[in-house]
Amino acid sequence: MSELMNPNWISIPVYNTEKVLIEYKPIRYDQFVLKVCKDKTYNQVLKQSGTWLVNASSELNYKLRTSINQEVELDTKKVIELLGILRFNIQAIQNALGIPDNVVLQENGVKLSKEI
Repeated sequence: MSELMNPNWISIPVYNTEKVLIEYKPIRYDQFVLKVCKDKTYNQVLKQSGTWLVNASSELNYKLRTSINQEVELDTKKVIELLGILRFNIQAIQNALGIPDNVVLQENGVKLSKEI
């Protein structure tokens, strides 16, 4: 299976010194988030990610409710942007706390399996 078919991998652009796109490079998402957050302290990651999670989830909630209540088309591009912000900051918190995806998914699966 290609790395890019795995949801834990993304493809990021690589540029030369003149800022010209050279290629796309596959990278595991958790490693990508570590690189983006490399200059932040543990406390900075937790504070900033917590704030971003609250703000992005509130905005997403507003967009969804507005679309439903006013029966207007949902801006899918904006929803993807907000989900990306949420996913990034969830991953940043997981990285800071050393919690792998499979632990989160398994615990959540056990909890939600009562609903099946």
